[in-house]
Amino acid sequence: MHIFSKIKRARGFVVGLVVGLLVAAMATSGLATTVKQATVNFYDDIKIYVNGGEITPTAQNGDTIYPILHDGTTYLPVRAVSEALGKSVEWDNATRSVLIGGPPHAITYTPTKPDLRPASQMSIVPPSMAMPFPIDTDMPTGATSIWLSDRSGYGTQVYPDVVYDTRDGEELVVQIITPVDPMTMFGGSSKEWPLIVYVPGSAWMRQNVYAAYANMIRVAEMGYAVAIVEYRGTDISMFPSAIEDTKTAIRFMKTNAKTYGIDADKVAVWGDSSGGHTADMVGITGDDEFNTGVYSDVSASVNVVVDWYGPTDISVMCYYPSMLDHVTANSPEGLLLGGVNVLENLDLAKKASPLTYLDAKTAIPPILIMHGSQDSIVPFNQSVRLHEKLVELGKDSTFYKVEGGSHGSGGFASDDALKLVVDYITENLK
Repeated sequence: MHIFSKIKRARGFVVGLVVGLLVAAMATSGLATTVKQATVNFYDDIKIYVNGGEITPTAQNGDTIYPILHDGTTYLPVRAVSEALGKSVEWDNATRSVLIGGPPHAITYTPTKPDLRPASQMSIVPPSMAMPFPIDTDMPTGATSIWLSDRSGYGTQVYPDVVYDTRDGEELVVQIITPVDPMTMFGGSSKEWPLIVYVPGSAWMRQNVYAAYANMIRVAEMGYAVAIVEYRGTDISMFPSAIEDTKTAIRFMKTNAKTYGIDADKVAVWGDSSGGHTADMVGITGDDEFNTGVYSDVSASVNVVVDWYGPTDISVMCYYPSMLDHVTANSPEGLLLGGVNVLENLDLAKKASPLTYLDAKTAIPPILIMHGSQDSIVPFNQSVRLHEKLVELGKDSTFYKVEGGSHGSGGFASDDALKLVVDYITENLK
């Protein structure tokens, strides 16, 4: 891999090296049956950036691995780069293969002529649970053999409009989407799925929970149960109703974990816009505040928080560019606080802001923040303030600035965005 046309010759040293060393970071033994000797230079001052972030390549034992130069070409350690891109790396000694992102989809076999024998010449084959299931090698006349890969891997099952509580005369529901374990149809044991509780954005007003189905089905296909939460909007109740209701929904899902095949010990909360605000408040306050008392014997704490462009300090939103009013009694924030002017009720605005509940002593879950650089509704600065405060307090915060992204568009519906979230949740649920 060529990095630059000119590379500074660093404090390199020349050694005789087995060419297979680039893979040696992955394997501990049995790398090669045939080796070639080569003279190479190690470079310990070459910086490697992946997606804008610097990485320090290390071997499995923790030792630093340096790029090498051979015949004018610079080679980088494959494990470090691949894992920085979110791809697993393995060495398959049996097939002498480097597997980046999992095993190969294609399987080599020798096609055979179609089996067209009449039934009278054949024997019944009993059901088989062999795994992996045998490949049919028949190749019909004129057929083209192709290899395809499912985007995710699981089918899904939907449980619509499941009532989790009744408040202010309103039935509150969750939309539950779970992956389908294909082995259950054969009597195999079903998996317990980690859970993502998703809070759709709605400016804290009545939500259209069904609009989230498309993306959340895609998430369920990746092996997560999803509960899309409906809460009381500001047409019914003010702050902190959304937070109380979301915590009740989390407790409901944990209480009924066995019914829906959910692992109650692995729960993330994720929201966008006002839902991101709610997700932050739920994750940061845990069981300490904003509880309805329903399912009170079950914790509403979560393992991970994902905040997509949510308000975090309501009192300063009006000082940054936006297409919306964030001050008056009829603004989304004014209605959240009970139909009042935000700047005339700063104590209440502070109470409704996630930043207020952060301190150095209280443990909180890791938080992933994603915000578009051209958000016209919730100022980008809102996420900046949250992240900087988390970093200041020594909390675990990861921030992705989506260049060119607006409020819920410009990349947020992409497979890449959803995979970033799922990968982050997966890593933090280990």
